Amino acid sequence: MSTIELKHAFFSQEQKERLHATKTFKTTSIWLTTDGREVEVTELCTNADSYNKKGFPDHKYLGQVTKWLRVAPPELETRLQKKAK
Repeated sequence: MSTIELKHAFFSQEQKERLHATKTFKTTSIWLTTDGREVEVTELCTNADSYNKKGFPDHKYLGQVTKWLRVAPPELETRLQKKAK
C-alpha cells in the first residue's frame, strides 16, 4: 500500500515571469489539490514555512497538492487561480 506525500503549493506571478525569462526552464506545472482543484504552481515545499516569501511577496498559498497533472503552457495566464476564487 503506497502513501501519498502531500506538498504545499504556491503561486507567484513574479516567480512565473522569472521562470519564463530563463533559457532552460520556461514552464510551471498543474497539480491536483486535496479538494480536487487544478492549480498552476510555481513552487512546491514539503513544509509551508520554507517557501521564499520575501523573494516573492506576491505569492499565494494554494493548499496541499497530491498529484502532478501536466506542464502548464507558457501562455497560460493565472486563470486557474481566478477560477479557484
